[in-house]
Amino acid sequence: MRYAEPNALAQIAVVPTDPDYSDISKVYAPQMINAETAWNYTTGSASVTVAVLDTGISFTHPEFSGQTVAGYDFVHNDSDPSDDEGHGTHVSGIVAAAMNNGQGNTGIAPGVKIMPLKVMDYTGYGSWVWVADGVIYATDHGADVINMSLGSAGTSYLMTDAVAYAASHDVVMVAASGNSGLNQTYYPAGYPAVIAVGGTDYYDVWWTLSNYGTFVDVTAPGDTVWSTNWTASNPNAYQYFSGTSQAAPHVSGLAALILSAHPSFSAADVRAIIQQTAVDKGAAGYDIYYGFGRIDAGASWPRPRSWAPLHRDAHRHANAALHQHADLHADDHADADSDQHPHRDADADAAGHRHAHRHTDAHANPHANRNRHTSAVCAAGQCGQHDRLHRWAGPGVGR
Repeated sequence: MRYAEPNALAQIAVVPTDPDYSDISKVYAPQMINAETAWNYTTGSASVTVAVLDTGISFTHPEFSGQTVAGYDFVHNDSDPSDDEGHGTHVSGIVAAAMNNGQGNTGIAPGVKIMPLKVMDYTGYGSWVWVADGVIYATDHGADVINMSLGSAGTSYLMTDAVAYAASHDVVMVAASGNSGLNQTYYPAGYPAVIAVGGTDYYDVWWTLSNYGTFVDVTAPGDTVWSTNWTASNPNAYQYFSGTSQAAPHVSGLAALILSAHPSFSAADVRAIIQQTAVDKGAAGYDIYYGFGRIDAGASWPRPRSWAPLHRDAHRHANAALHQHADLHADDHADADSDQHPHRDADADAAGHRHAHRHTDAHANPHANRNRHTSAVCAAGQCGQHDRLHRWAGPGVGR
């Protein structure tokens, strides 16, 4: 006998049959982050839920058939978070558009559920009260991941409390770093408990409109990303958008895949795996443009049961509270991710314990402070006459 070894199983690589996916001139992001390798392990579990805090979702879009759980509209205070702007539908498609349904593209985690929470109105703006309420709602209703493709140069005590509430309940939070191309911290990405995501472009280099600085954790494709879209004339459309709003849901999708495969992992485990498996870009090691690197979904498997989270730098963490409070009133009417400008003319049981302790705590619930401070945030590019110093770069989509 020459050797003895386990008789392991081999399998074919998962390559979606969705028609747009096969057109590399149109769809490049899943391939760039090595999603096909990750899909060999899981395409996502229906027991994992990603809350998308945005402008809502197009419920009639075939890419979301059977893909959603009940959400809420904090703008109109009702249970119908239908999209009336388009941004939320685009972001949701990047996370979890259906795979192999004969049309369009596929999301990074097509097997998970989307919880649409409308915290932005038809102009792409919303208040910190709506956003904070969305974070609390998502936490109390069992979301595993919260995606926030929105933000502002300033924040509020209310939002600070809401993020702390979600973090105390072990929810993974992901947010866009912003599109001003500035070395400037934006929130909620700037909170240490939130994974801050910068953008890369079609050529896998830093996207020059992506905000940078010591608050950035990782980067992901954000330039000319093809995904689902809502318009008044066609609620079942597809479109290119660019921005860190598009980068963030790639990370949220990856977080959902990790939790699908390892439902007992903590938010710290998920964050550490995403950081430590990222492809190092730019200067060796951590840098202020790429963070720990551009995410690599395929490199996240197989992985050990626990990872030690990495700190971006001692200064950021030692002074986080000071920096957050210093910025609280920096921007009363700021934009948040005006990324909607096309650059091309082209058309579960195991996870149950993670939710068992998510209940309303009267002492921790930041609703008690909801009237303390508010600040406008924006998810779109049609930002009107708001303060140009804090505007996201780029016009709106065709507006």
